[in-house]
Amino acid sequence: MDHAILSRRSESFYSSEAIESQPLLFGNSLNICIDRDPDILAQRLSQHYKLLDYGPRPGYQGKFLHRSFTAFAGDLAVTCGYASPLLGRMGQMQDRGSINLMRLGAVTYTAAGHEYHLNPKRPLFFGPILEYNYQSDHYNGVVFDISVSRLHGTISAMLGVDLLSKQIVTELSCFKTITMDGTRTSQLLRRLAKSLAMLEDQDCILSLEIPFLQLDDLIYRHLALLLVPQALFERAISTKNLSHRDQVFEELLEWIQANLQSTIRLTDLEQRSGYSSRTLQKQFQVRFGCGPIQWVRRQRLKQARRALLDPAPADTVTSIARHFGFNSLAVFSRDYTLEYGINPSESLMTGRRNRL
Repeated sequence: MDHAILSRRSESFYSSEAIESQPLLFGNSLNICIDRDPDILAQRLSQHYKLLDYGPRPGYQGKFLHRSFTAFAGDLAVTCGYASPLLGRMGQMQDRGSINLMRLGAVTYTAAGHEYHLNPKRPLFFGPILEYNYQSDHYNGVVFDISVSRLHGTISAMLGVDLLSKQIVTELSCFKTITMDGTRTSQLLRRLAKSLAMLEDQDCILSLEIPFLQLDDLIYRHLALLLVPQALFERAISTKNLSHRDQVFEELLEWIQANLQSTIRLTDLEQRSGYSSRTLQKQFQVRFGCGPIQWVRRQRLKQARRALLDPAPADTVTSIARHFGFNSLAVFSRDYTLEYGINPSESLMTGRRNRL
């Protein structure tokens, strides 16, 4: 009897009317975009995503409703919203992936012959840069439009390694869902929600403080902890007994790895670590045999080499160089050739042959 009552309450709570009227995770106090024409919405979405198919599910054509709010933290776009039942197909995009965090409703994703079901008990879906189909019921949740290379860089930084293991790379090349299987996942999701709430904090927005808070870095780190928890847990155990000085230095290396696509100056490193430039020069010289800016350049070259050897169809030497912070193609080619004994164009050709 109690089970039957609980089931009826659950059905009522997750009814279409209840989901539609639920507030969004953030942005409710700001200007929420409301769409009632799926074609107009599809045109707008196609400016950012490769939509191969999109529209209301059969039977819901006359009931289409989409409420959404999009905010940006650095180059990370975060969209929360409600949508009436939809179906569609997303095409592969260069270096872009999506992470879908559900609050209410249900979505089924289909990719490579496998189905992935998203619901409040399995609330997070990770889709790498591959084609997939989806079909949703009424839905209330958040979508993160992520850079896959930055996600890799964030995890590399958190692990303290230059290159991710094949196991982690493989894990991040596959579709996956995260289940609410313990208090740790719940705690991470609650902290992530608190971070997202800052995106509608008018005081932060008006004072232009969000870029200085590195909110995008914080969000990427939360997502990394959700996606590869075991590897990062083992890393945390291994560094638990480091001295305070060593911990500060390790955290600085992690920050550098996660922000290689941005400008990094010696002043930034001083401010981030609290060390003087002289101390930083000494620390990097002892650890790596070079200065801090030289080490940053090496890390950029390593990331660029990885991209050249595993290129997306639209990649060029110029696009990859700019993506990793090299504004001068001539300087990039010179440094790359000195570091690896081969010019970047040859590496890109090798990468394209390996993909055939």
